[in-house]
Amino acid sequence: MKRWGLDGVDPERDYLYSKRTTQSPWTVLEHNVAQRIPSIDEFQYDGSVLNIVLDFHADQKTVRCEAVLAFKMIEEGCAFHTLANQNLDGKTWLMKVEHTHFLSYFNQESESIYADSLSSYVLVTQGQIFEWITTAPIQIY
Repeated sequence: MKRWGLDGVDPERDYLYSKRTTQSPWTVLEHNVAQRIPSIDEFQYDGSVLNIVLDFHADQKTVRCEAVLAFKMIEEGCAFHTLANQNLDGKTWLMKVEHTHFLSYFNQESESIYADSLSSYVLVTQGQIFEWITTAPIQIY
C-alpha cells in the first residue's frame, strides 16, 4: 500500500513533488484598489496589449499592460501545485514575480535577449490565475 502525501500527491510517482521550491514567492504590488479577490469579467489580448476587466462586486477595474510578450491562464482549481508554493491571504490578487517556470521557459525560448528588460506579473481571480511577461509597466484604471 502506497502512502500519499498530505496534499494528495504520491511523492514516489510525482516528479514535481520534489521540485516544489523552484518558483520564487510572489511579491504583492501596492495599489489603491479593493483588497479582495475579484472575479474576471473579460480579458482581451490583441497580440501586444493585454486587458483584464475585473469585477469587485461594487466596482470594475481594468488591468492593462502593453508590450506583452507572453501570457498564460490556468483555472485556479487546476493550480494546486502553484498555489501550494505561495502564502496567499485571501485578499491579495496582484503580484510581481522574479522567478517562475513560465519566465524560465520564455527566456530559454527567446535565448534571453529580453532578460534584462522583463517584468513578470501574476493576477489571481476567483477562478483563474494569469501570468504575463512584459517590457512595460502595468496600469490599473
